[in-house]
Amino acid sequence: MAVSDMRRIYTPRNALIWICVALLLAGCEGMPQANPPSAATETVPAVVVEQDPRLTELLAYQAAVTRRPSEQVRQEYKRLDGLLIEGVCDELRLRVAMLLTSPALASKASAKRTSKLLQPCLSPGEHEPAFTSLAEILQRQLAEQRRTRVAVRHQLQLRERLEAAEARIGELNRKLDELKRIERSIRERQ
Repeated sequence: MAVSDMRRIYTPRNALIWICVALLLAGCEGMPQANPPSAATETVPAVVVEQDPRLTELLAYQAAVTRRPSEQVRQEYKRLDGLLIEGVCDELRLRVAMLLTSPALASKASAKRTSKLLQPCLSPGEHEPAFTSLAEILQRQLAEQRRTRVAVRHQLQLRERLEAAEARIGELNRKLDELKRIERSIRERQ
């Protein structure tokens, strides 16, 4: 697989999906093994991850968000953001956070906004542990997207400065060439 293909597969946008796939595959730990360990070796109890239909639905929603047109994402965000209940960690809150991962809403995904949005799911309380894990993943994904946007913005600024410097160098080279031409013409007259 080429490096460019790997970059397309492992983007911050797909990070949530890959992490959830890994979590779902971790459920295979509870499956019987072809060669059971011998009694002489110490066995560690397998962790069984039950598949939560709500979590599966949320992951399907995240996948659908990535394919939606920008205008539809913005409309969905406006609709769902108005329905949020203060201090409650629920599927609606996680869906709003998933919408914020869309490039269409990059300007709304500030650190302060995402922290306030996900705080009910990240703080101890009466909510699903799977929601806490998903909220942590979304918070990391949104933070990484912010860092990426800042780095891209910085890179664009550097590129603009480089282009301006190159233009200035070109202008100075033309002036230098003109001065050299004038100097040659003066020498020829003498």
